[in-house]
Amino acid sequence: MYTYRYTGYINTGDNTTYHGASIIHPGDNNTHNGTSIIHHGDNNTHHGISIIHPGDNNTHHGTSIIHPGDNNTHHGTSIIHPGDNNTHHGTSIIHPGDNNTHHGTSSIQPGGNNTRHGTSLITPDDNNTNHGSSIIQPGNNNKHVITIQTIDNNTRHGISIIHDDDNNTHNGTSNIHPGDNTTHLTTSILHSGDNNTHYETSIIHPGVNTTRHGNHIHICDNNTRHGTSFIPR
Repeated sequence: MYTYRYTGYINTGDNTTYHGASIIHPGDNNTHNGTSIIHHGDNNTHHGISIIHPGDNNTHHGTSIIHPGDNNTHHGTSIIHPGDNNTHHGTSIIHPGDNNTHHGTSSIQPGGNNTRHGTSLITPDDNNTNHGSSIIQPGNNNKHVITIQTIDNNTRHGISIIHDDDNNTHNGTSNIHPGDNTTHLTTSILHSGDNNTHYETSIIHPGVNTTRHGNHIHICDNNTRHGTSFIPR
């Protein structure tokens, strides 16, 4: 038994309610509230324009193009490749093998397990949480607000440009070189090998292990500063 609310083309074996123009293949159990082209073996709810391939179990609330084997919920425009298990609340282009939640515009490459709340461009093997605009390279496990380079394990609350092998927390604008393990609360320019805490503007040279509450420091210092300091080499 079928219920036709608008124009529909139905094959045998369907158990479907149609509220828009629908082309349904055999074996579907679907509810359609818009224009839908469904292949056989689907169990889908469609509230917009959907093109679904075989074997999908999807809920669609916007325009969706879904490849085989997806189990996705779509609330915006989504182009999903095979093997994805994704929830999309914005415009998403997802490659195979991703398990992602997207709340903004995301372009994701294979192998990512990411949660995104802004515009994100992620390369393979990332496990990242993004709350702003992020460009992430491979092998990162990061929370990013802006541009990040490879192999970072960082939490960022400001504008950060981070090189590889960093483990940093950034609460301001930071330009960090490799090998830093640093907490930054304002603008900091750090060279490699520093382990520093910064509460004001700091320019640090290599090999310094320093707590700073003021300004410029040179290399080989182990100092605590509560004002503006200039230390010669």
